Amino acid sequence: RTTYHRAIAFRIVRRQRPDRQQMKSLPLIMTSGPLLAFALMHMLSCPCSGANVFDAIGSSIRKLAVGDFTELNRLVKPAILQLQDMSIGLDMGRATIGELRCTSFQIGDITMSSNRDTARRVSIPINIIDLDMECEFNYWYQTALIFTGSGSAKVISTGNDISSRMILFSRAASLSAKPPETAVFDRCEANIFIDSMRFQGGIAAWIANTIEGRLRPKIAAGAKAKLCQALQDWGGSINEQLDQMETFVAKYPPTYVNNPLVPEQSLDPPDFITLLNLRDKDGSMAKYVHQALDEAVDYLRGKTYDLDNIYPGPGPVDMNINVFVRNQLLDANRALNLDASEMSFLGANGLLWEGTDKLTKTSILLKSMKVKGLDTFTKFDPLNYIGEYSVQNEISWDYLELECDVTFIIRPSDSKDSVLDHPNPNMRVVETANLSLRLDNVSAALSLLLAIDRGLLETVEIGSLLRMGKISPCLLSTIFDVAIAGLSIDMDDIEPPTLSGFVSPGLDRVFGGASEAAFAIFKDLLLARLPTFFDLTVRDYINSNIIEKYWTYAESEACSWTSSGVLDSKPDDGTIDLRDLLLSPENALEAGASGKEPYGDLFSSLIMPMINDKLVSVDSDGLPLLNDHVVRPLTAIQSGSEGMLRFGTDLFAIESASSFHSSASSSTLVQMRASNFTIENLDTISDPVTLLNPISPHSLNNQIALGPVPRKPLLLSSKVVLAVSGEDSPLKMYNDLEIQLSLPSSELLFDIFAAIREDRLLSFPLRDVDNYHCWLDTVLPVSTMNNGTVDMSTTTEDIFERLPLDLSRLFVTLSSELRLAGRCIDCSSSGLLALNDILTHIQNAGLSKMLGMRLERLVEEIIWGVWQEVDLASMLLEAPFLCPHSPTYDENKLLTQTTSPISLGA
Repeated sequence: RTTYHRAIAFRIVRRQRPDRQQMKSLPLIMTSGPLLAFALMHMLSCPCSGANVFDAIGSSIRKLAVGDFTELNRLVKPAILQLQDMSIGLDMGRATIGELRCTSFQIGDITMSSNRDTARRVSIPINIIDLDMECEFNYWYQTALIFTGSGSAKVISTGNDISSRMILFSRAASLSAKPPETAVFDRCEANIFIDSMRFQGGIAAWIANTIEGRLRPKIAAGAKAKLCQALQDWGGSINEQLDQMETFVAKYPPTYVNNPLVPEQSLDPPDFITLLNLRDKDGSMAKYVHQALDEAVDYLRGKTYDLDNIYPGPGPVDMNINVFVRNQLLDANRALNLDASEMSFLGANGLLWEGTDKLTKTSILLKSMKVKGLDTFTKFDPLNYIGEYSVQNEISWDYLELECDVTFIIRPSDSKDSVLDHPNPNMRVVETANLSLRLDNVSAALSLLLAIDRGLLETVEIGSLLRMGKISPCLLSTIFDVAIAGLSIDMDDIEPPTLSGFVSPGLDRVFGGASEAAFAIFKDLLLARLPTFFDLTVRDYINSNIIEKYWTYAESEACSWTSSGVLDSKPDDGTIDLRDLLLSPENALEAGASGKEPYGDLFSSLIMPMINDKLVSVDSDGLPLLNDHVVRPLTAIQSGSEGMLRFGTDLFAIESASSFHSSASSSTLVQMRASNFTIENLDTISDPVTLLNPISPHSLNNQIALGPVPRKPLLLSSKVVLAVSGEDSPLKMYNDLEIQLSLPSSELLFDIFAAIREDRLLSFPLRDVDNYHCWLDTVLPVSTMNNGTVDMSTTTEDIFERLPLDLSRLFVTLSSELRLAGRCIDCSSSGLLALNDILTHIQNAGLSKMLGMRLERLVEEIIWGVWQEVDLASMLLEAPFLCPHSPTYDENKLLTQTTSPISLGA
């Protein structure tokens, strides 16, 4: 055996023959054409040498057992290698050898390695060890002694060794920046051992011995010349593949810079289309688009419990975007399946590559492709507005993994100049393998052109958005143009690809080893070119095959809606049953409604769960999130302190002048004023909280409790001034007091009555979403007005005994353990210096319970009074005339509007 000083990339052994004589050779190319074709597509020199190459690929490579090349040997065994006729000199005669053919090939062991000779040159030694074959020929001879004869012979040759070397080199300074451009074979040697040569046809022993002795080297030399020439010819086909590779790589320069605003600058909408300016956050429509997008982003960026321990970050939590992607886009194996039939770069039946040389015809078909890791977001920072119609999204994944099922079909060459004849040209070897490539810590900046037709968006009606399945197609139908304008990626590392699943263990290791060796060589080039590949090819594929597939401009059916029709439980006045609108089908049915989701599932499946999740759910302290998300922010805006409301105006101010004498100079002025009223610790709303719970077709129940929270009672305090002035007044005094009421707990229960007309709500266009008149116009019409009051005796469309939108019930409950406290700030009456003690005695005497009951009624009366001041009846009467999409809209009515505008949500 020849001892190779180069590292062996992989080695496959069928059997060993250490006692065989070393003879002339037959090259590897005869049987390894398809293998080398695949390896050459991927292999450049390793940036290491010697044993390091072997270590980089894997030191666990072992010799294979008999049968590892069963499938490949089945293909090559019947192949026929036709050699040239030859003539052999005999003593006083001559022998002619014709129809010399070799067949019954069997592969034992294959070795391959790659070595970096220089920065731009790679040598790839390829060897076959233990190659068996059988040859046959016909012979004719004639000697001077007039001995003539003819016959045939069979040659048995086993344990042959084949050695060849291919050189890849590039004119560039380094193979790291550019793939090789030229492939040549500079060595082709063989050691052929002929076990026996059996003659048939009747031949003298001395003639047979003479022919055999002189024929052996000629057969070896002829086979070598034939196959080495084929090897050189095959190098030409490899050069064609290298040219294709160079052309392909040149498309993705590492210095490529994309301007994501080019698609926006190229927009040319017709004059009748106005696009929504995404940067105009104050515009009426844009403001709500921003609010909706921001809410969606906040939700997707939020954390939830990671029940499956999937999220790569610390703690048992996962991002909602991962849960959404996992549940909506991926299959049970957390993979996104891509349809290979829709990939434009593939040929018929998913053909990825096909090549024919003088030995074999090899086809590689892509059967399926899937992407894993899309639910491993570690960063989700979308909607950075870089243009009027463009946004950039910065996202990161823990990893992304591409898995492909690839089929390799190896057949005899159908080339006219094939060096092998095959009796069965339809014979083939079919192997299906799985190719996996993983990218770690992937970051991407995805720029998106989002040109929304503002006119179409404003005409979208709420009814078409109440079913979650129609939201996406409906909103997509309002888009004038959408595309990924830029896709820039960065990654920490690329893991070595894995190629597995071959039926034949020999092919499994050959292809897998070649793939790993190629990766070690191509890795730097891949890292440099992948970002450009994504920004060009991947971006174009997504735009052409995904976005265009799911986006249909102005689809007429996308934003349609229909009435709920007649339902047994539905009110017969055309109003919406709030139970069917807000509750899940099961709960709605239990509450007495239809349970058939006649108004869609948006509220029951998304909005109400979101309200519960963001407001009703409790935090780590056991208090509802309503404190964090509503009470604290609003009170901080009003007073500058979280949980506190401060009123600078007087609660009341009373002044009275009286005279004890006829002289005006002896008049007395009595003043009583309460000011600086504050409420503290409003952020102590406690569990349970009930919000918008439909208890009947038109009534929503709400219950909010404050406290008890340790050391944080509800505090009501006010500054009170009691003053009597007058020069001769015997009651002259000035007392500036602070009075405080402490309530450990309290509860507010109120019901809202809302008789909402189905047709008015479902046909509500988005353009008027910020017009409170239009929202008021969705309820049933109000009865006619007499002298500013509602006349309930008149027969009208209003079938209720109250306004169609009203506060229908209110109860306030205060803790029986209320505490009174007070202090003098500036008191002239010495008795008030003991104010706190006085209030304590009053409290101990049981007067606090009586005071609490009166305070409850007082608070209720105050709330009812404030509600009556709103004059909702007049607002409801005016609403149809002030809503732009109302049939009775009167633009001149705005000039004579009698009620003050109300800011919704204030």
